[in-house]
Amino acid sequence: MPHVVFVNTGVQIVCEPLSGRVKASVGHGWQRCVVQGPDGKPKSIPYVQWQLIGEKLFFAVDTTCGDPAKGYFCSAQALADDFSLSIARLLDSKGQVLSTLPSVDIVIRPASARAGEPKAVHLVVDFGNSRTGALLIESLGERGHMPQMIPFELTNRFQLDRWDKAGRSRRQGAARWFNSRSHWCQSPYLPPPKLEKEVYTVPSAKGWLNKPKPTTQRVFVTPRLFQDLSAVRMGQEAVDITEAMRVEAEVRTGVSSPKRYLWADDAAWLGGALWYMADPTDRAQTGNYACVLQGPLFRFLAEHDPDELELPPADLDEIPEADLVREHPLHPRHAPRLMMVAALYEILCQAYAYVNSAAYRELAGEQGRAREIGSLVLTYPSGMIPQERERFQHQARKAIEIFHATLGRSQRHQVALFLRIDEASAVHLTYLWSELHALERNTPLWFSTVGKPRRAGSGQHPALEVRIGCIDMGGGTSDLMIARYTHQAGYVDILRGEMLHRDGVSLAGDQLVKRLLEKLIVPKLADNLGMSPEVVEFLFGQEVPANARYRQQRIQWMNRLLVPLAQAYLQAAVEDDTTTVISHTDPTYVSPEIVRLLQRVIDQRYGAGNINVEQDVGLTFAPAMFEPIVYEVFNELLIDFCNRLVAYDVDIVLLAGQPTKLKQIQDLVQEYLPLPASRVIPLHNHYAGNWYPYQDDEGRNPGIIVDPKSAVVVGGAIDFLLVEGALGNITFQLTGINSEDPTRGNDYYWGILTPGTSKIQNSKLLFRPPEKGQKAAPVERKEFEVVSERVMIGRRLSPHEQAEATAVWCLRVDKKGQPGPIDVKVTIERRRATKDQPETFQLVAVKGTVAGKPACAEEGPEGNVFFTWRTLTTDSFFLDTGALDNIDHSGR
Repeated sequence: MPHVVFVNTGVQIVCEPLSGRVKASVGHGWQRCVVQGPDGKPKSIPYVQWQLIGEKLFFAVDTTCGDPAKGYFCSAQALADDFSLSIARLLDSKGQVLSTLPSVDIVIRPASARAGEPKAVHLVVDFGNSRTGALLIESLGERGHMPQMIPFELTNRFQLDRWDKAGRSRRQGAARWFNSRSHWCQSPYLPPPKLEKEVYTVPSAKGWLNKPKPTTQRVFVTPRLFQDLSAVRMGQEAVDITEAMRVEAEVRTGVSSPKRYLWADDAAWLGGALWYMADPTDRAQTGNYACVLQGPLFRFLAEHDPDELELPPADLDEIPEADLVREHPLHPRHAPRLMMVAALYEILCQAYAYVNSAAYRELAGEQGRAREIGSLVLTYPSGMIPQERERFQHQARKAIEIFHATLGRSQRHQVALFLRIDEASAVHLTYLWSELHALERNTPLWFSTVGKPRRAGSGQHPALEVRIGCIDMGGGTSDLMIARYTHQAGYVDILRGEMLHRDGVSLAGDQLVKRLLEKLIVPKLADNLGMSPEVVEFLFGQEVPANARYRQQRIQWMNRLLVPLAQAYLQAAVEDDTTTVISHTDPTYVSPEIVRLLQRVIDQRYGAGNINVEQDVGLTFAPAMFEPIVYEVFNELLIDFCNRLVAYDVDIVLLAGQPTKLKQIQDLVQEYLPLPASRVIPLHNHYAGNWYPYQDDEGRNPGIIVDPKSAVVVGGAIDFLLVEGALGNITFQLTGINSEDPTRGNDYYWGILTPGTSKIQNSKLLFRPPEKGQKAAPVERKEFEVVSERVMIGRRLSPHEQAEATAVWCLRVDKKGQPGPIDVKVTIERRRATKDQPETFQLVAVKGTVAGKPACAEEGPEGNVFFTWRTLTTDSFFLDTGALDNIDHSGR
């Protein structure tokens, strides 16, 4: 049976199983497709690339229509029916026939030839600081029926392990939620070859009887083939490609999550270094499987990350020479926030290829019908500031524009972008929908069971109301959202929600991982391996001149040795498993190559034979040691959140996000809330119903929420479907904070963050909410002294100075490398939110001196005081530096 792919669906991969391994000069990665023609001469097929991995033969087929003289398979005008391709007598890199390979038949089918026009698939993405997941939504054609929601699975382009030995694409549950860590990498396919083409030119002379004499010439053109230009890899592939690198010096290839660095709009984060990228097949021939940042995507991505892109027309079928030159930036110091554009582009490209694959079409039905990406729906943290949300939207829009100009240029419509619902609200919606679905959408029945009569109208009975709070703990942020819900039954069931309170702080699962490493895992390693505190600090502690040259290795030890051990420990805590030994010598947790790398550096630094890391450390889950760490990290936060939940008289509290799987966190919440256990609902192992798209891979416990983080993306999908009218005659209306009347929203305590913490002391407050009965001033100003190079300004909702605060603004003083003190006074102006304008801050005055120069806030060479938004208190996160700054040596 031939492999069937659809025309104009980008690059499609097909897999042909082999009976054994091929021993020939096949090279690494994708190869250009050259076969031996009937005349015995080599014949190139420019729109096909191939590679061998183990006992599988892969072909990447560019299905784009175009001029065959420029390398395309067929023009749109000439394609009346199936285009059949038979690939036989494939040549290896030395020009020898690979005689043991079978002949492979591929059919490129016009999209409307069998089953009509392409069908829209909508992509809902929860892009997290730690993990990312997405849903593919496809309507069944009848409104009112639950559309299909299929979890998106990220393909490992390096390993191509999605395909089994029979050549079939299989589902991979582990790829549904993938690490958000993003690394630059060479584009997935070889660039299209330059092809010689005969073109006619304007006659310059006339022939016999004054007739034009046609002239021709041969020119070289580069067709726009293989336009999946992605330069970022995520998930397991990011691990694989960085593991393949053989770079000893410090190189910057990625960030722990692009969402953490949306504020980073220049090259300052790089500290003068250049971006590098993984090159797992050594395409640049450096020999170390890494190279300076380059590639076709950088035709469109400038270093300063402008919001207006220079993109080619979708119908252009050649790549101009001027564009090819821009593929090699001279000094690649691109703004880190640009990686969000590249990461979303990677997800769009993978989703587009997947929804048009044979595997997806078989799973979703209507196998003879092509697909298009109709919408990109993004959720966002509840505490995300307006500036950050706006930048998130800008980066997503640019990713869509690049997708539309490259791989998705054959789509009839550009992908629509929606940022409509925050993450905690999405969790609310998932819970509400699961409850209503269980009662066959009988809204009055649910409200009569759960609701309370509140807010009686004039001459009316009190209306039933349900107040729901949600604590959503992710990797980077913990969010709180409280809303009250009422309903109106009728021909259209209306579920009305009013948001009463919303907040978010940058304290979540990653901080728990950090403290678990600092207080338990690293000390345990040190004790059992015989490492002194000095050795531990050199390997895993703060970066100092002595260990700066090992930064690349330290980042790898952090993310591929220590963090996997912490994750395994946390999973053991979830399962209350106190017997399983968690060891860095077990390849289930840690790659042996990472352990060997650690041993090599130790031997170089301290001499061979002094410390042997190839021994078990006997690490097991110990509740008595773990519970104090959870308490240290989350107790004050949970007391603060629970006090607010009590103040708003909530009826139900939902716990979402990975950390809430821990019984220790569930117990703290239960302890601080005057609610029965049945009203505090951890979504982990909560029954949602068989409709829930994330289910156990083996079919066990149907309807159970296995991963509480999934409630966010599912809620985002439900919100999208309700707005689109795809879930029947029911509507959901959520109003309140930052929607109809922002002036009713949160009023924060603003102040200077204590360095090294996420706290604001009351003595350092700049702006406070008005006292009860006092009218809030629309504009406030505050003058204060600055003597340091950086001052972080943050906010908290709570009046208590021990409450967690979130960084929002950064006041940076640039001494321009000159010695001398900073003696500056600045004036900050705060304008409260109105119906038409969100809350704003600006620097309105500076005076004093900076290293002997007058303080100046103006742009230009004299400027030395800057005020910008920034959500990370330090230059880099510990996952990006490989440095732990508070390792506990007290027990040694």
